Amino acid sequence: MKNKLKIFLFLMLIIGGCKKVTIKSIKKLSPVPVYFISNIDKNPGDGSRTIGQFFYRGTDALQIRIEEHMSVSSKIRCILHEVGHAKCLIEKCECYSNSEEPPREEHAYRYVLIWLLIHQQKDLLIDEMIKLRTTSEDEKLKIHGPAAATVRRSGLWRTCKYFVSGK
Repeated sequence: MKNKLKIFLFLMLIIGGCKKVTIKSIKKLSPVPVYFISNIDKNPGDGSRTIGQFFYRGTDALQIRIEEHMSVSSKIRCILHEVGHAKCLIEKCECYSNSEEPPREEHAYRYVLIWLLIHQQKDLLIDEMIKLRTTSEDEKLKIHGPAAATVRRSGLWRTCKYFVSGK
C-alpha cells in the first residue's frame, strides 16, 4: 500500500498543476454543502453529532460549517479537512465503523496533505504542516493530538517535507 501511495503521489505531482486555489474551487470538492457562519455552535444540542470541529451530521442532511472569521489559508485547509471527513463517511470508510475518533482525524489530516501535495500548494502545505506539528505536541488534545502525531510519523509526512524543502 505504501508503494502504491508513492506511485500515486509521484504521478499526480507530474500531472497535477499549480493552479491558484480559491475558496470557491475548494467548496466544489465537497460532497455536502459548505456554509460560512459567524459563530460555530460546537455543541448544537439538536441531536446531531459533531464530527470534527466544523463538520456537522444533522438528522436530515450532512453539512460543513466553517467559521467565517478565519484567514483564507485557514478556511481552505479547514474545508479540505472537513471534506476528508465527509468523503470518509459517505464512502463508508473503515474509520467511521471504528468507534474511536483518532483514525477519523488521521484520515482527514492525510486527505489535506495529499490534496495539497497533488495540487502543489506549497504555502498552504507549509501552513498545514505547522498546524499538525503544533497539534501533535499539545497533550491536552486527546483526539487530534495522537492523530497528528501518527501522520507526522508517516511516509506521507516525509514526502511533504521533501516537497516543501525542495531537496
